[in-house]
Formats: sequence, C-alpha cells, structure tokens
Amino acid sequence: MLHGEGYIEEKPKIGLNLDQVAEDWLANNTTGGFPTFGDPSKGNLNDLLRSNILRCKYFKVDLYELKTYHEVINEIEIHVGYVEPWTIGTHGVPSTIFCCLYKLMLMHLSMKQVYGLVKEGNPFTRCCGFLYIRYLCKPELLYHFLSPYLVDDQEFQPTPSSEEILTIGEYVERLLSDQNYYTTILPRTPALIDKEIQKRLLLLPEKRERRKENLKHINEFKIDDPVYFMDFENNDWKKATCTAVSPEGINIYYQNENGAEIEKLLDLSEVLP
Repeated sequence: MLHGEGYIEEKPKIGLNLDQVAEDWLANNTTGGFPTFGDPSKGNLNDLLRSNILRCKYFKVDLYELKTYHEVINEIEIHVGYVEPWTIGTHGVPSTIFCCLYKLMLMHLSMKQVYGLVKEGNPFTRCCGFLYIRYLCKPELLYHFLSPYLVDDQEFQPTPSSEEILTIGEYVERLLSDQNYYTTILPRTPALIDKEIQKRLLLLPEKRERRKENLKHINEFKIDDPVYFMDFENNDWKKATCTAVSPEGINIYYQNENGAEIEKLLDLSEVLP
C-alpha cells in the first residue's frame, strides 16, 4: 500500500515473532548492509521537509563539501544543538541535524557505521543515528535495533524550546511510541508490528528498575550458573546459562524449541539471576 510519505508498506505475516525475524536476518546478513525499506534516496522523509532540505543552502553548499562519514559526524558534533526537524525561529528552514541526517541517508551507511553513530559520546550524534534507524530500518527490525538503548541513562536537553531533560532511553522510547516527531511525521509502522512494540514498551518502567537492581547486585551473576530471560513469544521467563558478565550485559546460552543452540548478549534489564 502506498502512503503519502512516499514509501510502500509491506504487510507483515500474522503472528510475526520480532525476535525470530531479527535472529533470521542476522544469520543471513553476510554483507554487513543495513536493512532499509522504501526509497533510501528519499529517506522516507516527509515530502515538504525533504524538498526544503534539498533547497537549503547549508545542505547544497556546506554539506556538499563533506565526502566522508566521519566528516559528517564531526559536523554534527560541532554544529548540532537540538533534535527538532526545523530551525527554531524560522519558517521552512530545515534544522542542521536533519540536513546531516539526509546527507548520511544518501551515503547508504553500513551496519557498522550506523552502530558507530548510536554509540558515540555526543547525544546529538547518537540521536541522528536513532533517527536514521527510525526512518530507514525495515519495520520488523526496528525494535531489534532500537531496544538496546531504551534503558540508556545518558541525559541531554533535546531542544532549547523546552527545559525538559530526557535520557537517551526516553528519547528512543518516543521514537517507537509516537508517530509525531515535533512538527513532522515519522514513517508509519504496520499495525501488527506496532502492536507488538507497544506491548513491549509497557514493560519499560519495570525493565529500567530491574537494570538498576541488577547493576547493584551484578556479583550475583556467575558464569555457568542459570539465568532467566523473557521469552516474548510465550510471554514467560525462560531458563538459560550465563556465559559472561559485564556492566554492559549478560551473555547467555540456551537451546530453542527446535534444538538450535543460541548465544546472545542481553542487557541487565532483560535478565534475572
């Protein structure tokens, strides 16, 4: 189905398991490419916003001179001070971060480069990475790429238009929970996928508290001891074996229903000792 944002929505299968979709994609992604949908050259941006970016002198002249991914990151770190799509106090002038975002979209970033954005120390560089994911990632993989940052407690002020201070986790949560982004619209997530994502977001307060508690008692996690993680398909806690422990998370090993051996890293918010 074709929407006003200029992309084609692929209907997900009924009963889609987001975790299984992500595992299957990771197992088959041998190129290191990032899983985009729609028309990456248009970035799935609102037509008005994109057309104004293309007419913007800053984008056509200043950003045109930047040829590498690292040059754009440096530009963000020096010149970006808020995450709104339009320049504050103007009519129709796109913001620096959205001009840089579209520049990165046209570079067709690899998965490694996208991870590089969201793991930077600068919160605005990270937000640009999260926006890249939100706009371009296949809907069925959105939660896989954004969920690790839902409990990130780095604080920043997203815009001088408000005195509100957010954590990175709260910012990412809003990208997943609300299609409205300041004065623009984010790509619509298909209903079945969105329903699953919203169901998981309801658990966020509990997950954030669990992460704090597990960090306090991280010594209770022992290698080769059993741990428990949430199996969203069956909506129940599942037993696994702890294989490594760090403040970044817990490595676990288990066998799924088909007998396949699974190893993965889980955030401290997702496990119980």
